[in-house]
Amino acid sequence: MKKSEKCRVGLWHALKKTFMLMRLTILLILLGLLQVTAKSGYSQQTLISMALKNAQVVDVLNVIENQTDYFFLYNQDLVDVTRRVNIDVENQNIDQVLTKLFDQSDVNFVIKNRQIILTNLKENTSSVQQPQTVSGKVTDSSGQPLPGVTVLIKGTTNGTITDFGGNYNLKNIPADAVLVFSFVGMSNQEVPVNGQSSLNIIMKEESIGIEEVVAIGYGTVRKRDLTGSVQSVKSEDIVIAPKGNVMESIQGRVAGLNINRSSGRSGAEMIMSLRGTRSINGSNTPLFIIDGVEGNYEDINPNDIESIEVLKDASSTAIYGSAGANGVIIISSKTGKKGELKINFDAYTGVNGLLQFPAVRTGDDYIELRRQANRTIGAWSTGDPDSKVFTNDEWNAIENDQWADWFDLGTRNGTLQNYSLSMSGGNDKTSAYFSLNYYNEEGILKDDDNTRYSFRGSVEHRINDWIKGGLNVLGAFTDRNERKGQYFTRVLSLMPLGTPYNEDGLINPFPLAGDTQLSPLADMAKNQYTNNYHILGVNPTTYLEINPVKGLSLRTVLSSYLNFSRHGLYKGALSADGYGDGKSSAQVINGNIYNYKWENILSYKYDLSDDHHFIFTGVTSWSKNQNENSSILGYNIDWDKYLFHNLAATDGTSRVATSNYTRTQLMSYVARLNYNYKDRYLFTVSNRWDGSSILAEGKKWDNFPAAAIAWRISDEPFMTDASSIDNLKLRVGYGITGNAGADAYSTLSFGAAGSNLAFQETPAPYYMFSRNIANKDLGWEKSYNWNAGVDLNMFKNRLNITLDAYRTNTKDILFNRNLPASTGGYQTSNYSIWENVCETLNQGVEAVINSNNLKDRELTWSTTLTFARNHEEITEFTSDAPVTNGRLYLVKGHPINSHYDYKYLGIWQENEAEEAAVFGRVPGDVKILDYNKDSQYTTDDRVVLGSPTPKWTAGLSNTFTYKGFDLTIFLDSRWGGMMNYMIMGWYNPDGTGNGPALADYWTPENPGGHFPRPNASYGRFANMPLGTTSLFYIDGSYIKLRNLTLGYSLPKSLLRKLDLTKARIYATASNLFTYTKSDYLKDYDPELGGADEFPLARQVVIGVNISF
Repeated sequence: MKKSEKCRVGLWHALKKTFMLMRLTILLILLGLLQVTAKSGYSQQTLISMALKNAQVVDVLNVIENQTDYFFLYNQDLVDVTRRVNIDVENQNIDQVLTKLFDQSDVNFVIKNRQIILTNLKENTSSVQQPQTVSGKVTDSSGQPLPGVTVLIKGTTNGTITDFGGNYNLKNIPADAVLVFSFVGMSNQEVPVNGQSSLNIIMKEESIGIEEVVAIGYGTVRKRDLTGSVQSVKSEDIVIAPKGNVMESIQGRVAGLNINRSSGRSGAEMIMSLRGTRSINGSNTPLFIIDGVEGNYEDINPNDIESIEVLKDASSTAIYGSAGANGVIIISSKTGKKGELKINFDAYTGVNGLLQFPAVRTGDDYIELRRQANRTIGAWSTGDPDSKVFTNDEWNAIENDQWADWFDLGTRNGTLQNYSLSMSGGNDKTSAYFSLNYYNEEGILKDDDNTRYSFRGSVEHRINDWIKGGLNVLGAFTDRNERKGQYFTRVLSLMPLGTPYNEDGLINPFPLAGDTQLSPLADMAKNQYTNNYHILGVNPTTYLEINPVKGLSLRTVLSSYLNFSRHGLYKGALSADGYGDGKSSAQVINGNIYNYKWENILSYKYDLSDDHHFIFTGVTSWSKNQNENSSILGYNIDWDKYLFHNLAATDGTSRVATSNYTRTQLMSYVARLNYNYKDRYLFTVSNRWDGSSILAEGKKWDNFPAAAIAWRISDEPFMTDASSIDNLKLRVGYGITGNAGADAYSTLSFGAAGSNLAFQETPAPYYMFSRNIANKDLGWEKSYNWNAGVDLNMFKNRLNITLDAYRTNTKDILFNRNLPASTGGYQTSNYSIWENVCETLNQGVEAVINSNNLKDRELTWSTTLTFARNHEEITEFTSDAPVTNGRLYLVKGHPINSHYDYKYLGIWQENEAEEAAVFGRVPGDVKILDYNKDSQYTTDDRVVLGSPTPKWTAGLSNTFTYKGFDLTIFLDSRWGGMMNYMIMGWYNPDGTGNGPALADYWTPENPGGHFPRPNASYGRFANMPLGTTSLFYIDGSYIKLRNLTLGYSLPKSLLRKLDLTKARIYATASNLFTYTKSDYLKDYDPELGGADEFPLARQVVIGVNISF
């Protein structure tokens, strides 16, 4: 017994309070949390065999210590180790052996790492220092003992945890004490002692998702008490696929929330909308609330997030008024908890590349295109030498095998790096959380990269029992270099011939001899193109909360968002832009954002009886948003090494300076009442009064009411026999939200100076013209929203279903209508007026289904399915004729931003030559719909072809765990949207340029070709006959394997040796595979929507997460 003798004398009394109540508590809680993998632990893997007769207990302990790494701690005065026993065991684990050894004795054992602590139950129950002792056993509904259950005296931190047999023992219990029993996956129970010395508890499985608390506007509620449409995403779902942008992490996981990455550029922004597009000129991005205040989601480290709540319907969002018109996304960050210091470190690195991009023509394929283009005009026929259709320099390049793969030359597989460190802890008075993050992403183009340094600090201090205050600070500094997306259009358009680099290894600006076309690599040459952003964003928040009486909370919050940016841009004389102008340029743009907010929140919770529960919330909110920027642009810089750092070196006669300033304010008053009757009938009513400085006098103020009711049918007496239903709730809500998303000074008229006009023969050196028309009647854009939903939880929450149906009518939409210069505007600038003129409709259904398909100690399998279908339509508009909106159109009776163009019917065939001639076409030309039946192709033949908006979206996640392994497979889909595939627009019919190799063109020998016959007389695709653009529109439907993650968590036996609480290694692959309905998208990621720029990259990362 040498190992135990060192610790025996007096050790038990010294460690009884501190060791048993602190170290042992932490240990056994971790054991409980990790019980699903207990079979992989040391105690289950180590087997013991012995056969002893009439041996002392101390001899048995010696045998165990000799066969294993365990050693025993006990007080010899309290534990009788001289007792004689008979024991015969073979290949049994330590728990089985000790249970048999101490059966029908007064000895209790607890295992900690390799230590086994022996105690005397009689001593615990007979101590004269304890006025009362309570003991008992905790089991689950099947009678199995639950180890690791926390047992606390309510209102204190005093308590214990159950041992492996589910037993507990508590001393010094007041006669009127209430014991709180808690265990992961089980519902908490509060049991009054009432003088009892024995309490046996049966714990029930927790109603996952029902009892959890979710964030709503200016408060929190239990999910079971929600009356609106709210979907939650937990931290484990956010970090399962490591991303630098939190919204990219939840793509496809929220029904109705449409998220797309704008491009494959490093640090590219996310484009979002919730339940369709409402506004035309205004933003459709939801409002982001981070820890109670508005913030920038791009600044926050995903590892710092505790949960995300998405508020969808007006009854949930109306409390945010105009700011929440497009839905609200509430991000709750992790905070410090009472207890010892906890440290978490997460790191991953990987590759950003393996691109999907259509191949261009090269080699024989390119030569054949040139042959056919010249064949059409009679300049080549079969048997002619190929040199006939090329210039001498081009043919020399071909003979010397000087083929250039411009895509491969300019792209790369970039690297990803992320390092996150967080620390948290606290005591009875103060809690704190602090984190640092470094994120670096190399883009797919050389010199395209994004680096972010972010930090977050949170401190809360309780001054006394009724006053507490806190400070939260979120900040990020971003250093980003961007490359022009036009690189890829040049890859598609430039002939694949020439020498990309000179003999000295430098980029050759004109790769083909005798040709003046600039190389796609020109911007990558030294000191030819730099586009750099420095952005510092800081979001500090401080608050003070007073609880003067029970149920009453008064909270004042001061917050700000400060953003300082510097954008430096340099274009050399031989860059893609500078070459066209014949001169270099340098520009610096400085921008500052100062957003301030002060909110005062009153919350009062009152229970009239056990059946009637009220929560009243009142808010006053004031905010001021101030934006200012300035810019200096100069040309012909003296020395290209200055880049944009010395604008004084530019030509002073052409230097241009501009600046801008805007300031807006919003004042709001909010009232909300939640009423709960018997936890069965739920009511919510709210109103918000908003006053915006943007709108016209007399129209600045408006109110936005909302109401919702819910009925928990499952709690009705007639549902008693429906044992398979754990929760069934119906919800109905209605509300109005507003939007003041016009330009800051839309009710005022501004002028623009002009100096290039003349009246007849008289020059006009300087005049002022109107830039816009003031609208003195500009008011609120309003959305009227209905929502009905069902929440269903079944089979002990093995199956959870949420269904929603909604209808949103948006009226008086703010629209910036362009006006002709003849009405008084300046002819070289936009001349417009903001108006309330349009109406839109969005209606649809959503479903979220969670199921625990398999739940075993070693193997689990869970599934989450999200589905959303939305119908979008412009119901009223200023014009019955289509109106351009960028590359898309606004058409009454169709979705916002529709494709309005010619309808492709095929290619005119040789047997249709006579009919084609009626339209001025020949075989091999594009055949389009003659919509107005006038036997000629004109712009009047354009029709609405479709919309980029998908008919439905879906996401499917499956997670498997086996012992320490976890596997998550996540797919998402967008189905039914039409895409304008602009890459096809680079098909080059004359062969002097290039184009996508998949453009299968028509020839007499290939009558099934989709593209028109090559023709050297057309020059570029844009010069082809009217209607050729109809080729670009294809079905953009796809299903994507978005994320695949495999992880392994180290077993607890190893964690103990390393003194860690958690250690997980993982590998994640993103954008692995995409199935597309159209074959033309097989080498393209349709998430880009047809854009001909940065393709989306596949990503593969490996990482580790450690907690201690």
